[in-house]
Parts: sequence; C-alpha cells; structure tokens
Amino acid sequence: MGANLFEAIEQDENIIVEVKELLYKLGNLLSGSKIQEFSRALEPILEGIGQGYQQKKTDQAKLEEKTLRCDQLLDEVAAFKAKVEAFRQEIPTNQQRVAEIDSTIAKYKAEILNLETQKANLLAKEDLMKQEAQVAIQKAKESKLSQQEIAVLTMNGKALDEKLSDFKSQLDKLTSEFVI
Repeated sequence: MGANLFEAIEQDENIIVEVKELLYKLGNLLSGSKIQEFSRALEPILEGIGQGYQQKKTDQAKLEEKTLRCDQLLDEVAAFKAKVEAFRQEIPTNQQRVAEIDSTIAKYKAEILNLETQKANLLAKEDLMKQEAQVAIQKAKESKLSQQEIAVLTMNGKALDEKLSDFKSQLDKLTSEFVI
C-alpha cells in the first residue's frame, strides 16, 4: 500500500487530501484504536510529503527561471565580448588615425572642421567601447550570481529528494507494519 500510495501522490498531490478525508471517515465509522493510531501516524507523513512536493515544485520553477536568465546573460556576455574584442583591435588604429588627423589639421587649415569631426567620431567610438565593456562586466557579475543561486537551488532540490525518500521509507515501514 505504501509504495502504491507514494506513487499515486507523486502523480497527483490532491490524493493527500482524499486520503485524509478517507481516514477521517474511517475513524468516524470504525472507532477502533488501531485505525486511529494508523491515522495519527500517517497524518504527519502525508503533510511532509505534500510540503516536500510543493517546495520541490516551487524550487524547480525558480531553477528553470534562473537557468533561463543565466543562459540569456551568458549569451549577452558572449556577444559583448565579441564587440569588446573588435573594439580592442580597433584601438591602435583609432589612436594612430587621431594622431594623423592632428598632423593634417596643422598642415591643412582649410580642412580643420571636417578633420575635427572625424576625430570626435573616433573618440566617441572609443567611449562607446568603454561603455559596452562596463555593460559586459555587469552582465558577467549577474551571470555569476545566477550561477550561485542555481547551485543553491540544485542543492536544495537534492536535500528535498532525500527528505522525500525518507518520508517514503517511513510510509513503507508504517504501511508494512500496519495491517487492517
């Protein structure tokens, strides 16, 4: 009975309420102390199983949410890393170009306005790269935090599995010892 009851509860937690109602009805119909003793012993086990499955569902939903968010953050970090690397490769070129522009300004006064605009654009691009790098760093920090939370939720899930296994063992023992 214990294994079948546990399997039934695994498939539908609402069975716990039905079992409690059945035990209550049996307790009212049969005033024997054995059924009442069984009912008292079974009640906390059913409560524990119900709470365990409820917590497991909650934690599984959190785990899925955190895992999805972590994957998204890692994808964003990878995209930002690629941009940062491209910007990093452009920096020497940009800096050299800025120096050439400064030299050209001195030589060609007529082109000063146009060349200063080019210089400003290159410097703005460097600033953009720095901003992108800061965003990537922030995303990496968020990803690390999510990974830590995932680890905690995974450990909690394992602990709950052990607790539910213990409850199953208690239920099996109780139902094997109790024969109506």
